[in-house]
Amino acid sequence: GLVGSEMCIRDSSGESLRLAFDALLDLKWGLPGTTIDKNGTMMKKSRLLLVDDEEDIRTTVGELLRKDGYEVDLAETGEAAIAAVKEEAYDLVLLDLKLPDLDGLQVVQQVTAHSPDIKVIFITAQRSLESAIEALRIGVHDYLLKPADPHRLLNSVGAAIARRKEQVEKRMLLDQIETSVRRLKEEENVETQAHISPQAINL
Repeated sequence: GLVGSEMCIRDSSGESLRLAFDALLDLKWGLPGTTIDKNGTMMKKSRLLLVDDEEDIRTTVGELLRKDGYEVDLAETGEAAIAAVKEEAYDLVLLDLKLPDLDGLQVVQQVTAHSPDIKVIFITAQRSLESAIEALRIGVHDYLLKPADPHRLLNSVGAAIARRKEQVEKRMLLDQIETSVRRLKEEENVETQAHISPQAINL
């Protein structure tokens, strides 16, 4: 299993600044492809939202992701991204840090407040250590600098979706356990009352 993760900021010279952080759980990351709805049903494709005000980025990155088997919707602004997340169920949002209307960090906060399970990857030209640290603090999965390497981008997307899938599965399992425990307690309570009632009548 994977016990840690790394967020990388790469500049044009190929040098990288690694911001390593320990994962809270020993997570086993699988492969992208399918996702799970709230009822535990396997769905066909992971659904992504690509948010960027540059048309060429939306076109090239969107096509790359579709060729890799993902369903991709596009948005040009932060407000459009927030509205889309409220209307549709997405597994992942790929987001520019600097948008015409809203800061990307603001968009992340609103998107994750509405859909806590959603994963976010920044794809930005903003070479800012402060922004990268803040992105890490609020739970962004990765911070990629434009132009993002296609191989690294696809690897990051796959890892984010696999992590989301496992987190959803774990929560569903915990919900099932809690439901089973609650039913057992209810059954025990009914049995206890059934044994007590005749005694109470005799008294």
